[in-house]
Amino acid sequence: MEYKMKYGAITNKQMDEIKHILHKEVFKLLCLKEEEYQGLDMYFKSVLWKISGYNSLFETNTYLLELLSVIEQARVEALKENYNHHMYRKAILDGMSLINKIGN
Repeated sequence: MEYKMKYGAITNKQMDEIKHILHKEVFKLLCLKEEEYQGLDMYFKSVLWKISGYNSLFETNTYLLELLSVIEQARVEALKENYNHHMYRKAILDGMSLINKIGN
């Protein structure tokens, strides 16, 4: 199976690799927050930028828009003074679930 994109198409294997990379990057958001990493917001911005790029390539994939929204909400939660770890974790795990749906 091939997935249509702005500049042609990619194979199923390539889509699986993209999903794997996104899973690692999004999961890392959990670890970085727990480690109280000072560059967390910059890491969020780089992940959001990458997802936004995929969104412009795969123009009809609504799961990428949902993923952007969920990860942005996790970012907002992470920056709050009264940060709620449960809500943050749920947003990250919801994002990982959405990654599985990309291309379906």
